[in-house]
Amino acid sequence: MRQIPLPEVTTVPAYFEAEGVKHLIPGQKAIINPMTNHVFAMASDKYKLIKHEDVLENVENVIAEGHNYGDYTRKISLDREGAQMKATYIFEDMDIPIMKVGDLCKPTIEVYNSYNLTWRQIVNAGVHKCICANQMTVREDFLTFKKKHMPDLYLEDIRCALEGGLEKIQTQIEQWKQWEKLELEQSRVEKIIDNMKLNGKEKEGLITTKEVETGLILQDWLTFTETTNIVITKWIFFNIMTQFLTHAIKKEIRRTQLEALFRKNIYR
Repeated sequence: MRQIPLPEVTTVPAYFEAEGVKHLIPGQKAIINPMTNHVFAMASDKYKLIKHEDVLENVENVIAEGHNYGDYTRKISLDREGAQMKATYIFEDMDIPIMKVGDLCKPTIEVYNSYNLTWRQIVNAGVHKCICANQMTVREDFLTFKKKHMPDLYLEDIRCALEGGLEKIQTQIEQWKQWEKLELEQSRVEKIIDNMKLNGKEKEGLITTKEVETGLILQDWLTFTETTNIVITKWIFFNIMTQFLTHAIKKEIRRTQLEALFRKNIYR
């Protein structure tokens, strides 16, 4: 497994300087990279630092505790000088059929951690769709866990995501199968897109994204005439959106924001 360098991190007392004199800030400490002196954030002196390495080790220890998920691959992405980390685990030995023969997905676990206090520790259970390499994070309200920096609770969340969440993926797939039969109205799609607050470039990228399996493009459908024979089901729209978010949105923090907005709207 390829290793990606993770930043050094520690906490130190927080000071401010006035007229050349340093003064201690009561009740505060700084989260810094001691190699570069880069300040990730200021935090309460009660803040419990959890390193990216510890998060990864904890996740992999839980995976190894006898669960029969087989081999996995791990992809790590970092942002903001390493302050934000996302690790995606794909269970390569598990193939779960979605719709038709050959349309397979693999269970995934996404794990987030941050030093700049922008992300709480988050565990998402989801699937990786093999045909188009889309990351499809499934419904948030029963497969996403968010906690402040409390290590014991966090480990329990990881266990819950593995033992409970991944088992519930089949339930989610049954819902997706129903979406294949559910034709959407333009007003519904336009409302979801508006609620996601995409900028102009992002919206253009979304409506021109070609769905891998059908070749359908939202722009053609949104501008159709009475003689145009285009049907967009909820499943096709879901695929277009996850394809767009996975491959077109490069910044991790922005993708995370848009994924949350999409889940909030698509499952209504």
